Amino acid sequence: MLLTPGPVPIPDFVMQAISKPVIPHRSADFEAFFATFKGKLQYFFQTEYEVCAMLGNGSLCFEAVMYSLFQKGDKIIVANFGKFSERWADYGRLIGLEVIDIQAEWGKAIPNDAIFAQLNKNIKSVILTHCETSTGVTQDIEEIAFEVKRQFPDCLILVDGISTIGAAPFYMDEWQVDAAAVSSQKALTNPTGTAFLAMSPLAIEKLRSTHAADALHVGNYLRYARENSYPYSAPVNLLYGIDAALSVIQQKTLPLVWNEIHHNAKVFRKELEKAGGVLFPENQADVLSVFSFPDIEMDFYRKKLKEKGIILSGGQDRLKSKIARIGHYYPIPAKLLGIICLTDLV
Repeated sequence: MLLTPGPVPIPDFVMQAISKPVIPHRSADFEAFFATFKGKLQYFFQTEYEVCAMLGNGSLCFEAVMYSLFQKGDKIIVANFGKFSERWADYGRLIGLEVIDIQAEWGKAIPNDAIFAQLNKNIKSVILTHCETSTGVTQDIEEIAFEVKRQFPDCLILVDGISTIGAAPFYMDEWQVDAAAVSSQKALTNPTGTAFLAMSPLAIEKLRSTHAADALHVGNYLRYARENSYPYSAPVNLLYGIDAALSVIQQKTLPLVWNEIHHNAKVFRKELEKAGGVLFPENQADVLSVFSFPDIEMDFYRKKLKEKGIILSGGQDRLKSKIARIGHYYPIPAKLLGIICLTDLV
């Protein structure tokens, strides 16, 4: 049983959708499919803004957004509180940006005031990670975006929603988010390999110019998406799988999906506490639990679980061997819950 916070098990209805016959991506059939697909994607992001798809993982998509929006020397703020948000600060430096790298101890969120204190008219963007999947910490996107936009309406709010969009409350338009990215292997319950982006009119206006051959520039994907098309060879069958998942989410409604995932987390954490387990971070997101057991080496714990057919993720970097991470995109069967929360695995 794969219980990592991504990738997640692929449901049968997704696999069946992926297995449908291929259609040419330069065809009226694809255009008709993609027109409907975009509407479902807008519901998923809770936006009326433009949306597009990219072939690649979430990191590639989010780096593409940064690459497409900023020029060398631009000043950005990055809220850095774990392995993935650290990546955005590193990538900013890699492409020559002036990065104001606001850091917090792993397991803690960045205080909102620490971000506000660095704001000025020269800041092009504030880059936020909704859930830092390496630690389980969630950041208050709504409050931060509100204050940033109140002071500097032209400052772009970029959100890594890779592990949360579709799985936790996220309102792109209401929260004044300018660009948000998500990938296929989390709430969309699909194989890794596709990523999706929504961008506000302000963000689109600020895209730097490029050439049609620039396959990393999101402007090319958005331009083709307006015509219900895709700029390069489209991953048609992977999009079929996403479309099937989006249909189910839309039928159930997002609030119901969010509540189900909240319930999954609540049930697990109650059993964990009874067994003497300890949740690692403050501001724990619903999409995963990051935890440990006192006096147990967590890689050993995960090894014992794997022998029983249960796969969890471990810690990264400074948290290696110290924590385990379990996803809540699906409910944990009761018979497995007892095994996972059993402290004596020797």
